[in-house]
Amino acid sequence: METKRGKEYEYRKTQMEEMSKETREVKEKKGRDNWKLATWNVRETKKKGIGEQVMRGDHLMIYGGVKYEQHGAAGVGCIIDKNWRKYVEHWQVCSERLLKVRLRREKSELWNIIVAYGPNEDAKVEDKNKFWEELNMVTEECRGKIVVCGDFNSRVGIGGGRDGIVGKYGETKKTNNGERLIEYCRMNNMIVSNTFFEHKDVHRYTRHGHNVDDRSIIDYFLVERDNRRDIADVRVHRGAEIGSDHYMLVAKIMSEGKEKVEHRQLNEGYENIKSYKLREMSVAEEYRKDVEENMTRVEIGVEEGVEEVWGRFKNILMESAKRVCGSVKIGRNRRGTAWWNDNLKRQIKMKKILWKKYLKNRNACNYRKYKEQRKRVKQVTLEEKEKTWRDFGERMEKNYTENRKLFYRVMKNMRKGEKVDNTSIKCKRNRLLVGEKEIMERWKEHFIELLKGNEVKKVDTQKKDKR
Repeated sequence: METKRGKEYEYRKTQMEEMSKETREVKEKKGRDNWKLATWNVRETKKKGIGEQVMRGDHLMIYGGVKYEQHGAAGVGCIIDKNWRKYVEHWQVCSERLLKVRLRREKSELWNIIVAYGPNEDAKVEDKNKFWEELNMVTEECRGKIVVCGDFNSRVGIGGGRDGIVGKYGETKKTNNGERLIEYCRMNNMIVSNTFFEHKDVHRYTRHGHNVDDRSIIDYFLVERDNRRDIADVRVHRGAEIGSDHYMLVAKIMSEGKEKVEHRQLNEGYENIKSYKLREMSVAEEYRKDVEENMTRVEIGVEEGVEEVWGRFKNILMESAKRVCGSVKIGRNRRGTAWWNDNLKRQIKMKKILWKKYLKNRNACNYRKYKEQRKRVKQVTLEEKEKTWRDFGERMEKNYTENRKLFYRVMKNMRKGEKVDNTSIKCKRNRLLVGEKEIMERWKEHFIELLKGNEVKKVDTQKKDKR
């Protein structure tokens, strides 16, 4: 005897089976059509082989995966809009985890889109090293602008530090894969563009698991630091569903035009005189002599007005201050890095030369030299950073005694940034609580105990007063 509930279950089961017959490519095509995107980059396709195929709507899909005789795993793909197919200049599947597409529009710069699918956090170290080495190789081969996007299975935390690789709108957790991604960005002068745009949590987290608290940011758009102005926005959109626990991450890229050029010209920066050096008696005396010497050379005419005389006097003061105290150029577009010097530039340049040499002749000797130089670059980077922090400490000690204003200004700037709230507490049994309901219950329990304790203290004091 069939019940109504049994029929409903059977109907739902049949409906799910029919849905499962639709291929992933058709689902992706439907989502792509709704959003009108130039490219749609997909990972973990588990599609075997290498090739391209025209989909419904005349969109082009480029894909790469494992060999046909292997078990289906990983896989990357890039769906090109039908209006952008003519701009595809070249594409290359580097592995089942890496795909590179080169686009060039008419009278436009060359764009390299690298689609990546990184190993899981619990993968073998050899697999992780292989993936990041291959990604470095593909990146160094590119000419033109570079955008690296994909599921890196990496959590980079919250930045806001001096290197400026990660912004302050990420998540609190950082993993080993996240450290590797940051190191890759540092070596290739890139930034994690997701983390520089402020959005609601629903538009920041790229993956949600089965549990409410199981969410993370592991999908990223990486761009070169010099081209960060090209990215207008990066955020998650939940309109396109393909039966995955990941959500669609969309980056808006600015088109080349007049507005962009004007915006850059307005942000070229300005020159600031180090006037704080005048607190030193020797520098102040040298400045006074320089001003007096320049003033004796100036001849003031009878017909000159007050504004003209003041303008000439002001120029003398400013030129003398610049000559004696020195100046520094402060730019709004780029943030200076103290440890980035000529020595480090030479080492990185040598690394790239050895890499190109290895590409021409792939043998063990050339690869060994490249790896040695890469280790040397990492070592020099660490040494320069340590030296920079030592110099910074000595300079701060000197400013504390000689220039308190500058000292407190620097300290204030270092303290700036978004404060990270504690998202977990411990229960009475010293067990870590991470769920929102558990945390709220623990706080409620804590305040009840606190209030009860205060009531007991009040009763005791009242009894003592009666006595």
